[in-house]
This record gives sequence, structure tokens and C-alpha cells, in this order.
Amino acid sequence: MTTTAIPGAASVRTREEWLLWGVDQLRPRFAAAKYELPKLIHVSVGFPSRGALSMRRRVVGQCWGTECSADGACHVFISPLLATGPEALDVLVHELVHVVTPGTGHRAPFVAAGKAVGLTDGKPISLGAGPELLEVLQRLNAESPYPHSALSPTLEIKKQGTRMVKVQCDECEYVCRVTRKWIDAVGAPLCPVHGQMEEVTV
Repeated sequence: MTTTAIPGAASVRTREEWLLWGVDQLRPRFAAAKYELPKLIHVSVGFPSRGALSMRRRVVGQCWGTECSADGACHVFISPLLATGPEALDVLVHELVHVVTPGTGHRAPFVAAGKAVGLTDGKPISLGAGPELLEVLQRLNAESPYPHSALSPTLEIKKQGTRMVKVQCDECEYVCRVTRKWIDAVGAPLCPVHGQMEEVTV
């Protein structure tokens, strides 16, 4: 993936080139909101480190901070499950807000920056494009369609050899075990911090 030379719309060939082109198109919006995107950002299509195939709260994007990278650049991943260009760009904007608000998670600085660039729909953890930004993203995709075919993986529940079923929080990986009887009767337990947990799957 080339990160130093961002292609124009006419020369886009791969998904990574298209995402880098998207970053370039979004720079003026971030600058107008007083948030400068770094010159070097690695952007790829790939599964987030957790929650990528979650049935209840699927994670469709992830930003790794500069402290995790050998070259000091943020790494952004967009899920291959996303089918359309506007969806991918919507998630890209969300992750770019993480780039410009490092270490804040989905707290107030993230929310303020997100709203400043047009993310006005939903809760902070899934903050997405409002109507004005969505129109911009649709125009960008019309100019250069997303060169991607979405994945549709099947997900099966792992058969566990014990009567106690493992459940986990997608957000913080808090784990506990509960009987199948109670999962079927009232559902999985709640994480003390993030709410609904999920049965571990493969």
C-alpha cells in the first residue's frame, strides 16, 4: 500500500488506494473544523481485532494509535463486511475522528470532533454521518465507486463441552460463564460497564 502518494479518483485501482483517496477528500472538512489530519495515515480493509463478527454489536472499523506503530503513523481498518462506498466512508470518518482525538475513546472530545465534521447520528460508540455528511459521502462514491466486494461469512456457535457457556463483552472482553438454561430463558448477562454480553462464537 502506498501511503506517501495519494491517487486521484481516476487512478484508483485498489480498495486501499480508494480509502486513501477518501482520506484526501475529507482533509478539507477536518481542517475547516480545526482538526488537522496527519500527512501519513495507513488505511486498509481488514477485520477489527475484536467484535468483527459479533451478532449483536458488530465492530466495523478500528483505529490503532501512533504508539502502536513502528513508523509512528495511525493504522485504520475498515471491515470487509461493509458493502457500499458510503458505508465505508462513514466508518472511515468515524475512525479519522479517533486519529485527531487520540486517547479519548468515545468520550466528550471525540463526540465534539465528530459532530464538528458531520457525525451526528447515533450514540458515541457508533456515531455516524448525519444527513449533510451522508450526502457528501454519496457524492464521493458516485465520483469514484468503492472497488470492493463485501464478504458474507457464516457464523456458528461453538459447541462447548461444559454445561457452563462462556460469554464475553465485545467492548472490554470481560468474561463470565452461565448455564444454557439461563441464556435461553432470559439472555446473556450484562457487562458491568458496557451492557449486553454475547456467547463466545467461532
